[in-house]
Amino acid sequence: MIKDRILEYVGTKRFEVQRSVEEDGQVWFKIHIYGDPVNFGPYLLKGKHLSSPFGVLEKDFDQNYIDNNVDSVYSTFPTEEVDNLITKLKNKKWLK
Repeated sequence: MIKDRILEYVGTKRFEVQRSVEEDGQVWFKIHIYGDPVNFGPYLLKGKHLSSPFGVLEKDFDQNYIDNNVDSVYSTFPTEEVDNLITKLKNKKWLK
């Protein structure tokens, strides 16, 4: 039973990265990939949920993991949003 899990999120328009710290100290990451954002009144919502592969341990979470998962969903994708996500993750020291 997981009772003391800490969850944090970092996101962009089409990506969300979840960081989970388990009670035993293990750190897991999971990426969620969405389609184009949707306007809902004055709000911009995440689009259709396209993929959320299995989470990985901190040691396996790197830019290649992100790139491979984005490439598995999108055949072409503007690099600006991926770069924005990478910058946010590095600023939080989640990505080295």
